[in-house]
Amino acid sequence: MSESTGRSPLSFAAEKGYYEVVKAILGRADILPDMEDNDGRTPLSWAAESGHALIVNLLLEHPDVNPDKPDNVGQTPLCWAARERQIEVVRLLLQQESVNPNHNDSNGQTPLLWCASRGHNQVVEQLLGHDNIQPDKSATNGQTPISCAAERGHGRVLELLLRREDVNPNSPDMLVRTPLLWAAIMGRVAVVEQLLRCEDIEADKPDVHGRAPLSYAAEWGNLPIVELLLAREDINPAISDHNGGGPLSWAVYGQHNEIVKRLLEQKRVDGNACDSKGKTPLISAATYGYKGIVKLLLGWEGIKPDIADPNGRTALLGACRYGKEENVKLLLERKDVNPNIVDEDGRSALGNAAMNGHDKVVKVLLERRDVDLNVRDKDGRTPLEWAEQEGHGEIVRMLVAGQHVTHYTADGGVCAQH
Repeated sequence: MSESTGRSPLSFAAEKGYYEVVKAILGRADILPDMEDNDGRTPLSWAAESGHALIVNLLLEHPDVNPDKPDNVGQTPLCWAARERQIEVVRLLLQQESVNPNHNDSNGQTPLLWCASRGHNQVVEQLLGHDNIQPDKSATNGQTPISCAAERGHGRVLELLLRREDVNPNSPDMLVRTPLLWAAIMGRVAVVEQLLRCEDIEADKPDVHGRAPLSYAAEWGNLPIVELLLAREDINPAISDHNGGGPLSWAVYGQHNEIVKRLLEQKRVDGNACDSKGKTPLISAATYGYKGIVKLLLGWEGIKPDIADPNGRTALLGACRYGKEENVKLLLERKDVNPNIVDEDGRSALGNAAMNGHDKVVKVLLERRDVDLNVRDKDGRTPLEWAEQEGHGEIVRMLVAGQHVTHYTADGGVCAQH
């Protein structure tokens, strides 16, 4: 016996496929054919994993061999054979009355779950043919075989499972994620198509975070899945999750222009809807510098570009604060954008740009005659005073030069000139 592993000569011979050696050892009266090693594994377990059907059969004929004995992690010989796609060994074990085809290991995995997650089609067929199989039995995390197959994109396994009336195509796991939701998350287009053909599929069922399949497909930029879902009447393209974000918001965060465009074409989608932080898609896109998405949103018929978030920041103020010059230009092209709007601190677009040192944005703002140079915020500072305090010399120069050009205040008056 090996001191390090606790394995007997029979264990090694069974694993290596030495049939005559195994046969000779089993012929001895003093042999323990079911002796466990340090991992709790028996010779049958090793032979099953390695696919040595003749040795498995030899061991099964011995009266002292337990064909369903689990090891230290709860895996039986059938589990080892199934996960390693040992078809003939699986057949032999399933013929044993004492073998439980639904045995859960320490992670709650059954032989069928192992095969479904690995795409072992033939073994799945074998297991599903057993009279006592429970095809919807879940693991500790709540995932069923159909959920595992959908997540990993095993279409043939999915097909086999969907043929059965005792398989729920909407089975939720611990995160309340359905097979369809997992397929959408992982970008399994063909699997999504398969599942959407099921008459009783719940295509808009959200998970524990309130996110539906469309939300994840939009976030990850999977346009084919988005198209498949939008083609259905039972899909709400404006569904919000628990953080207030809908598919449109997620598509914006992911910078998926084509998906943003498709969602804006949906009648029920509100391009001005705020997320849990009170930000519209336009505010987010303008603040983060997503020029292409800003263009798409500004082209949407119902856009209201001067909506402010809880901090009083509009899309323009966000773009100015974070120096997104191109977005500032796009926003200032619109007549319904107020260039002198202030945030909750009373700071204007020019004030935000000057304070944060964004000289290119300041230059863009100064090209407009209707930008008020002398708006004082709640700290009592003008854009020029902020630039001086923060040491932004180039901006100070531009603002001083701008004072010699006629600019108008927010109420239509003329800025004081030096």
